[in-house]
Amino acid sequence: MPSAIAKNYWREDRTDAFYPRAWNFNGANEGFVMRVQSRYMLDMSYLRIKNITLGYNFNPSLLNKVKLNRARLYVTLENFFTFDNLRGLPIDPEAISGYSPLLTNGNYNLGRTGTGNPTFKSASFGLQIGL
Repeated sequence: MPSAIAKNYWREDRTDAFYPRAWNFNGANEGFVMRVQSRYMLDMSYLRIKNITLGYNFNPSLLNKVKLNRARLYVTLENFFTFDNLRGLPIDPEAISGYSPLLTNGNYNLGRTGTGNPTFKSASFGLQIGL
């Protein structure tokens, strides 16, 4: 259970919680908590900065002393920043929801959004040298 939900679901000592009491329906897609409602609708708008590259070109007069034509130091960040209104829920707003060609009915996870692997973050550092 995501910590955003685990810290804010209904219990007898926490009656003002946002999320309802936890139920186990063993994968059923109907029941008390599966009713149509709008309380838990999410604002899925987001801004994800996919790629940032920052670089520094060294001064040619400094490079001539060490017999180099050019040198550049850089750092690249991929998928490091996502701004959203998902209240800490571990949902990827870019994930395709509710369809699988592997299932005969084409539906999985009751059509919910955000299933799949999380977006991976990566950082690269480098030095480019021209002789």
